[in-house]
Amino acid sequence: MGIQSADKTSRWLPPLAIAVLATIAVAALYLGQVIFIPLALGIILSFLLQPIVRLLERGGLPRVPSVVTVVLLISIVLAGIGWSVGGQLRDLAHDLRANQTYISNLESKIFDLRRLLGSGAMADLQATLERVGTRLEEVEGDAQNKTKVNETKVLVQAERNVSTTVRQLFDSC
Repeated sequence: MGIQSADKTSRWLPPLAIAVLATIAVAALYLGQVIFIPLALGIILSFLLQPIVRLLERGGLPRVPSVVTVVLLISIVLAGIGWSVGGQLRDLAHDLRANQTYISNLESKIFDLRRLLGSGAMADLQATLERVGTRLEEVEGDAQNKTKVNETKVLVQAERNVSTTVRQLFDSC
């Protein structure tokens, strides 16, 4: 009878050991993500950019200048994409301030989202939006000192109306 209970224990030991080792591995990966994510991205980028470097080397350019050239070209492309996206965001912010249709459309989308998600997720979203609104008002407060008083009053009043409307929308749901 003692031999049968030992067999039962030995049958469960390897799966238990695998579970413990898997847990340790997942914990190590989670704690090491600060190191592993950039390392993985670097490896992926090196594989993706290697054909371009090879092409430049076949053209007669030595290895180090080929790598530097590819890195500079990719940096310029990424900076251009960032500049373009930034411009689009700036235009969107300007359009949101200038056009009441955008604001009412956004309010209806937020209302629908709140109705679908329930109160927990929307409370977090509302807190985040309020923090962003507060920071935007602080930035606008700094901008007020640099612009004319009449223009600033109109901009601040428009933003307060929008934030008040959004808050009323959240409170009514």
